[in-house]
Amino acid sequence: MSSNTTNSISRAEMIKWIITVVLAAVFLLVPEQGIYTSQVKMFMAITVGALALAAFELVPILFISILMPALWVLFKVAPVAVIMSPWVGTTMIMIFGAYFMAASLERSGLLRRIAFYLMCKVKGNYFVLLLSIMCVGIVMNIL
Repeated sequence: MSSNTTNSISRAEMIKWIITVVLAAVFLLVPEQGIYTSQVKMFMAITVGALALAAFELVPILFISILMPALWVLFKVAPVAVIMSPWVGTTMIMIFGAYFMAASLERSGLLRRIAFYLMCKVKGNYFVLLLSIMCVGIVMNIL
């Protein structure tokens, strides 16, 4: 059996990992002064490292979305209530509601009928189609 197995890391991936670690380490090596406190330093290192992982597609996005808040809590960058507050705000509830509405409209077939009707009415004008979709979305949201 050859020494090069499927579990070995490629040269390109190794370079991506090195760049990710170096980017995160740069923020840890900057001296603390003024508004750049130890909490800001850790926040920047964690955030830049996680964004580099996402940009280089080294790990799945779902893992990064769980890892970042967990590391912020672990390194005491901010209180848990502050870190998790966007998940209980009105924006997330509205997004979940929009996904639920879209899924139910798709399942019933109403979404496809509305789209075809709007395409026929605008006669190929893409900008007007976008405006009409926005207006129908506003009306359906009110209903």
